[in-house]
Amino acid sequence: MLSQKTAKLVLLQSREFNSNHAIELKKTLFEWKTTHNKILNLEVQSTWINDFDHNERVILLKKIDKYFNLIYSEAKKSTNKNSNPSISTLLAVEPMYLSQMDRLVKNYEKLAQKKLWLLSRLELTLFFLTILVLLVEARFVFKPAIQFIKKQFDELHFIKQKLEESLLEKSKLNAALKSSLNDLEAINYSLEGATTMITMNENGIISKANQNFYQFTNLLPDQVIGKRMTDLMVNPTQPEFLSHLWQELRNGKVWTNEFKLIRKGKEPTLVDVTIIPVYNLSKKINFYIALMIDISDRIDNRLSIQKEQSQLIIYGQEKERKRIAIELHDGLGQILTGLKFTIESIKIKDNDPLQNQLDSIKDLVVQTIQESRRISSNLMPMNLEKYGLNGALIKLVETLMLSNSIEINLSIPKSIPRQEEVNELNIYRIVQELLNNAMKHAQASWVEINIKVLGQKLHLYI
Repeated sequence: MLSQKTAKLVLLQSREFNSNHAIELKKTLFEWKTTHNKILNLEVQSTWINDFDHNERVILLKKIDKYFNLIYSEAKKSTNKNSNPSISTLLAVEPMYLSQMDRLVKNYEKLAQKKLWLLSRLELTLFFLTILVLLVEARFVFKPAIQFIKKQFDELHFIKQKLEESLLEKSKLNAALKSSLNDLEAINYSLEGATTMITMNENGIISKANQNFYQFTNLLPDQVIGKRMTDLMVNPTQPEFLSHLWQELRNGKVWTNEFKLIRKGKEPTLVDVTIIPVYNLSKKINFYIALMIDISDRIDNRLSIQKEQSQLIIYGQEKERKRIAIELHDGLGQILTGLKFTIESIKIKDNDPLQNQLDSIKDLVVQTIQESRRISSNLMPMNLEKYGLNGALIKLVETLMLSNSIEINLSIPKSIPRQEEVNELNIYRIVQELLNNAMKHAQASWVEINIKVLGQKLHLYI
């Protein structure tokens, strides 16, 4: 086809040169040469075909290649306006080219018939092999399979009877379950109406809250749903503790604790929280229910009782200190004073060696009297009763500065409003304890004390 198309275009160009025909001729020559080279290379490189047929095709292709090159070279001249191809040569060579091509096609047809014959023999062989395999399967596979299937049908029939019995039993269980669900819904309705409750999924995200919760917190649903419980706490618990908490809950344990709950437009309140895991039919945790009880009044009562108990303990301690101070002052102090007077009344001659020892004993007795007075004053500050908080603190600072190498700057209002006795005593004890710590433990050389009265509060800076 391509050779005849080429001859046609060359004849057209020989009458009158046309650029469109030249372009089409170039494309035809390129396609013809490409196809010719593919066939030639395939046959030259092929080694699996019968030698005789293959050799014949190679000889034919070599002849065809010679004719092809003559036609191709003459036709290529027609693509150039200034070249003159030999039309006679082209017309003489083309029939020989077509004759050889016809022989090549017949050779290929012969090869195809031979392959078809081989394929028919192969198909027949495979057919008989298939029949043989089917006979073997019928003997060794199908027969045992039929017996196995029959056995399976018998077992399925038995299982069907069991399933029918099981379905009957299941219908009874479903009826009982339906009754239990009705009871559970009634309990759930009562529970939601009587308690403050939220529901969380397995990841701790709040998915539902009852009406009591919204009324108690004044929060809106979009401020609750999708949040975590820690988002509702005033001071969230430490992450390590929360991790342990959810580990306990995922293990199926009930968790109870207290925390301060945020309330919109109101002061946060302390609630007692109990978190209960809820299981599905597969015995896996489906969600969690958190029940909350307002225990702020209970805590206030507890703190009030603790405060009263603390005051009683402090009162008892101060009463005991006062008793010991009085005994030190009136008992031990009087004895030591009498001992001092007795030592002073002893007359020894001048330059007597015992005089030095007597003076040392007298100094020790004087130091003991001073120490007992200091201990008595610390146990029960008499200056607090005499001069009030201002005077007592000034006396305390003066005493410490005389007995210790420390500088204490005291800035205090001229008149602090009188407090309850227990409050003044507590303030005095705080200052006393901190000054003792500064001298003994911090070994401070300088201390500043600043007391201010701001409104109804007294601010103490040390």
